[in-house]
Amino acid sequence: MNEHDQIEVLQTAAYKLLIESVQDGGNPLAIAGVYVATALRVYREILDDAEYDSMVDAISLNRYAQGVTPAITDAVVH
Repeated sequence: MNEHDQIEVLQTAAYKLLIESVQDGGNPLAIAGVYVATALRVYREILDDAEYDSMVDAISLNRYAQGVTPAITDAVVH
C-alpha cells in the first residue's frame, strides 16, 4: 500500500471512530481536542524542536484558511 492509500485508510478509520463517538453521546469538541492533543504529542516525540515549532507555526498561520468545511454537519455543537 502506498503512502497516499495508507493515509486514506487511516483517515477513514479515524473519522468513523469520531462519528461513532458523537453518535454515542460524545462531545464533538472534546473528541476533536483528544485527536489534536494526541497528534501534537506524537509530533513532539518525533520531530526536533525546530521542526515542531515550524509545524505548529504553520498550523497557526493557516487557522483562518478559506475552504475549510465542517467535518460534522448533523451534530449540534454548543
